[in-house]
Parts: sequence; structure tokens; C-alpha cells
Amino acid sequence: AQACGTVPLVARGPMSAASALVRDGVDGLLCDPTPASMAEALAGLLSDPARLAAMSRSAKRVARDYDWDRLTDRMEQVYLRAAHRSMALATAT
Repeated sequence: AQACGTVPLVARGPMSAASALVRDGVDGLLCDPTPASMAEALAGLLSDPARLAAMSRSAKRVARDYDWDRLTDRMEQVYLRAAHRSMALATAT
């Protein structure tokens, strides 16, 4: 959704990673997990077209970091480093 410019509205919670996924007021909105809090956050965003546009642009930029090609490249590097370390340890013993 962020890749399309949709601003995420996510609820805070003890088991939620929401605050790690969006920066409140920058590329998404965090709110309490109540209908009133969600409605207030959404109404505030929709009443300010300039803020909505800016947050939409930020959401698109953030989404690029979660592109599958980028993620798989990063994971490949992690696995290659782990394999190299493992090989180095095996030859050192």
C-alpha cells in the first residue's frame, strides 16, 4: 500500500511492531486501538491535503526499502557473510 502512496494508519499495541514500521506523522500514523482514535487520526489527515501529499510521498520512499529485489539482495549478503565466516572458522581449526 505504501508503494502506491497510501499512508498507513496503524494501531499501537503491546504485541504490535507498528512503531518500528512507520514514523508517526512522517510516513504513517500511529493511533490507539480504538475507533475514536482511528477516526480522529484519519480525519486529521484528510482535512490537510498538503500533509496528506507529503506523507504519501514519504510512504512511497519508505516502501522502496521493502522492495523484494532489495530485500533478497540484502539477505543474500547476510548469508554470504555467514558462509564465509563459517568457512574461515572451519579452516582455522
